[in-house]
Formats: sequence, C-alpha cells, structure tokens
Amino acid sequence: MKQQQFVTQHQSLWVAFTAKLDAVEKVKKIDGAATQQDAAVERAALIGLYQQVCQHLAIARTRGYSPLLIEQLQNLVVRAHNRIYQVKTSGGFWRFLRFFNHTFPRAGR
Repeated sequence: MKQQQFVTQHQSLWVAFTAKLDAVEKVKKIDGAATQQDAAVERAALIGLYQQVCQHLAIARTRGYSPLLIEQLQNLVVRAHNRIYQVKTSGGFWRFLRFFNHTFPRAGR
C-alpha cells in the first residue's frame, strides 16, 4: 500500500485519537484530583486506540514511509503511553534517593 493510501485510510482514526488524548490531558490539568476510577476509565478508553496506532506506527516503519509520518505517529504513541501508564516526569530526586538507599545496597549483597 502506498503511503498516501495508508494516510487516507487511517487519518480519521489518528484525528479522533488526538482529540481523545487532548481531552484526557485537559481534564487532568483542570481537575488534578481525579479519582482512581476516573483514571482507570480514561486508560481503558485509550487502550484500544493506542494499540491500533502502535500497529500503524510499526507498519509505517516497516514499509519505509516518510520520516514526518513516522514522527507524528511516534509522538501520538508516546503521549498515549505516558497517559495510560501514568508516567510522571517529576520526582526524580526521590527516585534517585530510593535507588541509593534501597536498590543499590540490595544489588551489592
């Protein structure tokens, strides 16, 4: 399948997925005190679309589509991954401290 056909076939899904990610991220910014249940519902709604976009990224890479398309899909996948698995960018100091207080000493035993 040529790249243009691929994009035409899947563009609507990518747009919907982007809109869903934007909405989920916006809710989190507005109401930082979302419940665990809300977070679980958000992740469940994203997982199916996330899997499809991951598959599209793999196809695009395998077929050698343009770097711009691959980068766009990669950005979507990373955003969704961070939302689904709740990757936090803060707390580096505490991870560092935990490593030296717990992980490192255990590795030396």
